[in-house]
Amino acid sequence: MGTPATPPNDVASAAAMQRVSQAMGSVVLVGCLLAVVNLSVADALGETPETAQSLAKKLGANADVLGRVLRLLAQNGIFEEANGAFRHTSVSRMLRADHPASLRGTIRLCQTALPLMAALDHSVRTGQAAADKIMPGGFWKYLADHPEDGATFDEAMRSKANLQIAGLMRTYDFSKFSSLADVGGGRGQFLRAILNAYPQIKGVLFDLPQVIDKVTDRSVPRLSFSAGDFFKDDLPACDGYLLTNILHDWPDGPAVSILKNVRRAAPAGSRLLVAELLVPEGHDPRSTVAGDITMLLYSAGRERKRSEYEVLFNASGWRLQRVYGAPGFLVVLECAAV
Repeated sequence: MGTPATPPNDVASAAAMQRVSQAMGSVVLVGCLLAVVNLSVADALGETPETAQSLAKKLGANADVLGRVLRLLAQNGIFEEANGAFRHTSVSRMLRADHPASLRGTIRLCQTALPLMAALDHSVRTGQAAADKIMPGGFWKYLADHPEDGATFDEAMRSKANLQIAGLMRTYDFSKFSSLADVGGGRGQFLRAILNAYPQIKGVLFDLPQVIDKVTDRSVPRLSFSAGDFFKDDLPACDGYLLTNILHDWPDGPAVSILKNVRRAAPAGSRLLVAELLVPEGHDPRSTVAGDITMLLYSAGRERKRSEYEVLFNASGWRLQRVYGAPGFLVVLECAAV
């Protein structure tokens, strides 16, 4: 039997209702962000403040509703409202298509995340990804079968990489390496940044054939390409291996399989560098635990603590040597082959 309900208390009930309303309001905020991104509102807004009526005329939108949506976004610091007009903030500029670190793709991913959130109870009951319930074959197959959504996902990952690379380059010194394999490295932005900063390093970009085939920039002379599946195919022999935002996509079993496959290729003395968000061991307001639930929704993955990564490393032939960066943020976990 459940715990009996306590007698009503007006103050406590009002506080509870406010807390629930705030939580539900975050879903509305996401919907407003999606609307302005899909309508390209930030692109239409120049450096001069404009009214909702003026923007609506440009966009073919309803002025009243657009104004209400922008009002909510302004109250949350996305745009700024003054004297009946709206203007850009540093956040809203990142909603533009021409911003070098545009967040449009990241926000558009919410179009797939919201239906998954509605199926979170499936994950709670089974431990499986919510995507497994509503996307036949799972999230990765869904992206392969829906090119438009796949392109949105690629855009979001490129944007995420662009935002993270500068921080990772400050966090870790790569000068000890002569060769690096970026395993699951996508289009190779991170590896290119390393090669540009360290002229002694040769790099190998390893990813699925359909990813490697789409890499059009092959102008870096010290960068080579290798196509395959990081679960089973042979990886190049290098003295360093990068896994950036890879392990959080997977539950423990598949994550160990990836690490074991890297270990099979790794020569003696090589290093593994795992770049991931590190969840603090105790309570810490910086910890983005919402990201942990997001990984669960898509692929039954998870964000992990240092101790949880150590379990994976110890089970796959690696030993954690040092963590570069602070828990609660993206860090580099340096491992030695054993």
